[in-house]
Amino acid sequence: MYQKSQWGYDENSKRNELRATTSRFIIAINSKGEKIGYTTYRFVVDHNIPVAYCWELQILPAYQNKGIGGMMLDTLERLSARTNMTKVMATVFLYNAPSLGFFHKHGYVSDVTCPSDDSGLDYAILSKETPS
Repeated sequence: MYQKSQWGYDENSKRNELRATTSRFIIAINSKGEKIGYTTYRFVVDHNIPVAYCWELQILPAYQNKGIGGMMLDTLERLSARTNMTKVMATVFLYNAPSLGFFHKHGYVSDVTCPSDDSGLDYAILSKETPS
C-alpha cells in the first residue's frame, strides 16, 4: 500500500518507526503459536488532544474477515479508555477500500483533522471517541 501512496515506501523509515521507543504492539497468535497479525500503536498528543494512534493493523490474508482485526481494535480502544486517551485515531489510504470499510464498520469516522476531499491527498484520518 505504501508503494502506491504519495509517501512512498522507505524500508529504513518503516523499520525505525516500528523500533521507536514510543511504539507499542498487540500481536495475534493462532492456536499453533504462529503470529498471524499485529497492530502498532502509540500514545500521542495530536492537536493538543491525548490519543491512542493506530499506526498499523495487519492481519495475514488467511485470517482476515474472521474477527481478529476487530478484536485487536477493541483491545486498543479499551487500552485507550484505561489510559484516559480521548480517542483512537488511524490514517487510512483512500484507495484501500477494505481498510476504510473495516474502520467504518467499527464506528470510525473522519476526524476533524482529516484533509478535505479537495486536498489532493491520498489518505484519510479516522477516529473514534474513547468510551468513558
